[in-house]
Amino acid sequence: MATIARRTAEAELCKTQAFASNLTMSDRE
Repeated sequence: MATIARRTAEAELCKTQAFASNLTMSDRE
C-alpha cells in the first residue's frame, strides 16, 4: 500500500511540475 501511495504522490508531483513548466514556457512566449 505504501508503494502505491508513493507512486501516486510521485505522479501528482510530475503533473504539477509539468503544469508549472508549461505555464513558464507560455509566459516566455
